Amino acid sequence: MEYLSGRGKGSETDHGFDNLWGRYSRIGELMSYVTRLDGGRAYDYSNMLSPIVGYSIDPIRDMRVTVDYRPMFAPENPYAGDRNHSEDGSFKGHLVRCRADYTFNKHAKAGMLFEALEPGNYYSERANDTMYYFRLELTLTY
Repeated sequence: MEYLSGRGKGSETDHGFDNLWGRYSRIGELMSYVTRLDGGRAYDYSNMLSPIVGYSIDPIRDMRVTVDYRPMFAPENPYAGDRNHSEDGSFKGHLVRCRADYTFNKHAKAGMLFEALEPGNYYSERANDTMYYFRLELTLTY
């Protein structure tokens, strides 16, 4: 379970917690873009309550597959009624994240990341399309 505070309704002060080294995709690559709808910086997560359910398995030697699901709730809707937010919604959406990593040897490994975000009623009709993200990686180190 994760709770991140944010700007309260009717307040101009941002009460969000600034995570140490918090400008990376700790929650997900897609959420880095969605945080921009809330007027914040990319990766500036706030105003969210989210349980996390995940599973990880090593199906073969040197391979790991991880799947995470997190429903995301907004304790408040300080942006209610603007062009990106609904009047009274509090559900930010469903985020599914799948990652597979394979280590070829001590110098090479590959990764694959897939995310899907189904926005909830926190966002307006203008900003509620389902989003997908896919990335392949190859890392070589010497």
